[in-house]
Amino acid sequence: MKNNRIIFALCCAGLLGIAYLGSSIYIDNRLDLIEIPVAAQDLAPRTLITKEHIAMVKMPKAYVPASIVLDPQALIGQYTLINALIPQSSFLYGNTVETLKEAKDYPSLLLNEGQVVYALDVDLKSTSGNTLQPLQKIDLYVTIDYNRMTVVDQLIGNVRILSLKDKNGKDIEKPSELPKLMLVAIDQSLVSLLTKAIELGDLIITPSAQDNQNPESILIPNTTLLKVLYER
Repeated sequence: MKNNRIIFALCCAGLLGIAYLGSSIYIDNRLDLIEIPVAAQDLAPRTLITKEHIAMVKMPKAYVPASIVLDPQALIGQYTLINALIPQSSFLYGNTVETLKEAKDYPSLLLNEGQVVYALDVDLKSTSGNTLQPLQKIDLYVTIDYNRMTVVDQLIGNVRILSLKDKNGKDIEKPSELPKLMLVAIDQSLVSLLTKAIELGDLIITPSAQDNQNPESILIPNTTLLKVLYER
């Protein structure tokens, strides 16, 4: 008798499961439900979107706006716009996100904590014959006249290039184009020192020989330059 009750209960559970599954399939087909990505949390401006920022929900296709991004993989790696605050569970529209290449302020998106974008005037000579490229590391030397002598030494090492721009402020895309401006990532604490060094002397840029794993934007200690800069 007990076994019959168990079998009966299992049969009922199975029938309920089949009924639920059947009704779900029926409803999905009737409503034409599709999965769409939404914000899994509040997304602040300039958020780099990862898979953790995306949740998938089902909605009737008829209620899905044409301008939202349907492919979650197309969202990963993009940034929210500088004026876009996307609340949790909101649609992710194509006009609220952009790629790194599309972002006008993209150099600032490449900064590490404590770094700022610093602009250097450059020419063919200071870019080693136009061989330097974005994301490459460089060392910054300075030459200064001091007490009737010329002091030349390295001031900052392992500085990352963010972008190279022409005279019109556009990114250099071809090796034949001459750079006019170099944007680099400098530790915020070194901005005033580097600015003073450039005002008092001449900047020399050389490709860095340091390992990419080394810390970036490092002030070179025990250099005569520091003494000169602090005295001037």
